[in-house]
Amino acid sequence: MAEVQPRIDAAESKSPAEVAAAGRGQIRGLRRVFAGKATIAGTRTYIAPETLQQRQATPQTDMYSLGITIFELLTGQPPFDGATPKELLEKHMHESAPLPSSMHRNVGPDMDRLVSRLLEKKPQNRHKGMREVIAEFRTAKIWKEGIKQYIRTESEHQDRTAQRESSRRSRHR
Repeated sequence: MAEVQPRIDAAESKSPAEVAAAGRGQIRGLRRVFAGKATIAGTRTYIAPETLQQRQATPQTDMYSLGITIFELLTGQPPFDGATPKELLEKHMHESAPLPSSMHRNVGPDMDRLVSRLLEKKPQNRHKGMREVIAEFRTAKIWKEGIKQYIRTESEHQDRTAQRESSRRSRHR
């Protein structure tokens, strides 16, 4: 299965963004997806709501994926998780993403605003172009305070990852 990954270069184009064919996958409408009759090639974690609705990809489609990626970089986990693929896709369609600061207390309000806008359900409510995203990102204060106390050793990181995976597996049963 190919992976859907943010592509900033595609988001810069003036015509609708071209998302790599392998990354975009095949979607045959929400009914078929939710009924289990369609397959989505790619990582469901990063898929934009308009992709699920079979709408034309635009730069804002890639911005949604970028928002998920930034959220994950800030907090260590994506904003949406589901016990089933259907549940995860429904969250992309209907649930607002939590603020990154609700999952990591040191994330600053500037990053909450940036990520929230990137994860708007309606593409027209996201940034107009990647230059606007980059300008906002450059001026954003990422952390409320220094990050030394948040840096983990490799061993601590492995322990935390194992705990998260164990918790995820128990929820999916």
